[in-house]
Amino acid sequence: MSSPLRRFLCSLSRWTSRYCDEPEPTGPQIEATNPASRAWEEIFNQQQYQLIPELFAADHRMYDPVYNGEEALEGHEALEEKLRLFHEHLPGSRVVQEKQLQAPGERVVTYLSLHVPQEEGEATFYGLSISQLSQEVLQETWLYWQSEEAAIALQPGGPRFWWWPPWSWR
Repeated sequence: MSSPLRRFLCSLSRWTSRYCDEPEPTGPQIEATNPASRAWEEIFNQQQYQLIPELFAADHRMYDPVYNGEEALEGHEALEEKLRLFHEHLPGSRVVQEKQLQAPGERVVTYLSLHVPQEEGEATFYGLSISQLSQEVLQETWLYWQSEEAAIALQPGGPRFWWWPPWSWR
């Protein structure tokens, strides 16, 4: 629970305040310079595709059942193509790294929110990224997005080019 929300709930009554004496749980945080964090910020948000070879292994595999089904997206060229397609159809979309933790075995777990501009406001979807590091580059990545919620919220009548998953726009 976030600190502002926790403070609010603690202030409601004596019944809820009894839980507020305990310290707020936190996990080990990772600095923003790790390859997973840099990939989301610099490659996805800032669209600096020239950094893909620096942050991803040449044989990097991305598993995403929403976008790719059972098949893995493999290599630098395929990743860049998918990212360019995404940004072409959903300009202004950005990812916010809500929380990032170091898991055992050189894995980085990132809780994400995807913000998609719409004619009226913005749609927000949450996801989880698990990245396997090897020699300071991303070797494999597993993604999970709220695909069902996105499909319902962004039906025709929403953004002009929207279709979930975005990779199906080919």
